[in-house]
Amino acid sequence: MPNKRSTDHAIYYQRYLDRLAQLSGKKPPRPKSYPRPLTDLDRILIQLYSNWQLAMTPKEFMSKWEVSREDIALICSRSISTVNSWFAGNKRYKAPGADVLRHLALMDFLLENFDAIPRELLERLCGSNLEGYSP
Repeated sequence: MPNKRSTDHAIYYQRYLDRLAQLSGKKPPRPKSYPRPLTDLDRILIQLYSNWQLAMTPKEFMSKWEVSREDIALICSRSISTVNSWFAGNKRYKAPGADVLRHLALMDFLLENFDAIPRELLERLCGSNLEGYSP
């Protein structure tokens, strides 16, 4: 049986999603000044993001995608020796941090959904690195 916290989390998550659906059609134009004030929609997105459970271990990523440890290092902005420590089976083993797990999960998401992402959004994410790409 799930504990109260996980049950509460699911209830709040659903409430946030319901409220997000209500507000999404009423999004006012953003002011051009900085810092920008947060709207109710922004605050809900922050709450959803703060409870984001997106994570994938290096071993899970490598078993799903044909990548090298060098690729993992590039994705996670780490050195090869750091990546090797995540796979070491002895005293050199070091567990990857939450940021690494999130990087890999996000990369997995992008690899799975790249063609479904609108070009304008890809340009914001990748900048001018999209030369020659057309979905």
